[in-house]
Amino acid sequence: MRTSGSFRRHASKLHVAAASLVCAIAPITATAQGTDSFPVRPLRVVVPYAPGGSATLVARHIAQRMTENLGHSVIVDNRGGGNGKIAAEAVARANPDGYTLLFGETGVMAINASLFDRAGSHPVKDFVALGQVVTLDNMVVAHPGAGMRNLRDLVAKASGGSLTYASAGTGSVGHLATELLRSTLKIKALHVPYKGGGPAIIDVVGGQVPLLAITVPTAVPFVQTGRLVGLTVLGPRRVAVLPDVPTVEEQGYPSVVVTQWYGYFAPAATPPRLVERLHAEITRATEAPDVTKALVAAGSNVATSRPDVFAKLVREDVERWRIVIRDAGIQAN
Repeated sequence: MRTSGSFRRHASKLHVAAASLVCAIAPITATAQGTDSFPVRPLRVVVPYAPGGSATLVARHIAQRMTENLGHSVIVDNRGGGNGKIAAEAVARANPDGYTLLFGETGVMAINASLFDRAGSHPVKDFVALGQVVTLDNMVVAHPGAGMRNLRDLVAKASGGSLTYASAGTGSVGHLATELLRSTLKIKALHVPYKGGGPAIIDVVGGQVPLLAITVPTAVPFVQTGRLVGLTVLGPRRVAVLPDVPTVEEQGYPSVVVTQWYGYFAPAATPPRLVERLHAEITRATEAPDVTKALVAAGSNVATSRPDVFAKLVREDVERWRIVIRDAGIQAN
C-alpha cells in the first residue's frame, strides 16, 4: 500500500509539473502558430469616416488586393463620428491579434491628440504603426459664382470683410489647412464648420459658402466638370490630375504645404512578428501595379514606408499640428 500511495503522490507531482509546463509553453506556441499561419480568418480594417470619402476609396482598393493575396476577406468597416475618435478608440481596445486594424490619417492620428482633452486614445501610446500607404495633397476650391479664379482674387474678396469658408468640421485637416493659408495671405475669413466633408462640399457646390479646402481626390470630379474652381494646390508642386491649378508659391506667396497621409495601425500590444507580417502584406497590396495605377488616377500619391519611419512621421505631425492649433486658438466644439 505504501508503494501504491507513493506512486500516486509521485504521479500527481508529475502531472502538476507537466500541466505547469504546458501552461508556460502554450502562450508562446499559440503566438508562434498564430503568426506563422496568419491569417486564419477575415481581417477587419476600421475606417473612421462614413463611406464615400478618400479614405474609403483608398482602403477598399488595398483591401481587395489583400483579400486576393491572403485568401481571406479583408473587410472595410466604416465607423464615422466624433472626429474619428469612436473608431480609433474601438481599435485601440481590440485584441492585439492582427485581425482588427485602423486605417488612420492625419486628422484622427495627429490632430485629435491636441484638439481634444480626452481623445479616447493616443496615436503614439495606444497604437503601433504598420506603415504609410499614400499621401494626399490638399487644395482650395471655390464656387464658380464667387468671382475667384486664383489667390489674388481670394485676397481681394477677403478685403471686403465678408469672406467665409467651409470645412469638414472644427479641427479637420481642411480647417487647419485654410487657417495656415489665411495666416500666409494675412487675410480674415469666417470659418463655417460642417459635420463632414460631404455636407460641406454640397453647400459649396450649391453656392451657400464660397470656399473650401479639401483633398485632391475629393476635388477632382467637381473641378474637372466646372462645378468648382481650383484656386491653388497646398503642396510643393502641381498635381498630375489637375495640371492647370498652381501652387501657392507659384502665385507669389510663401509656400503652404498640407500633405495628408493615410496608413495602417494596430493595437499597441500587437507582437512584432505580426507587425512585420502585416506591414509586408499591406505594402505588397499597395504596390501592386494595378492598385497603384488606380490610386494615382484618383489623385493619391503612393508612398509606402516602414513602420518605424511612419511612427516617426506621426510623432512629428502630432507636434506640428499642436503648434498650429495653439497659435490659431482652435477649440473643439
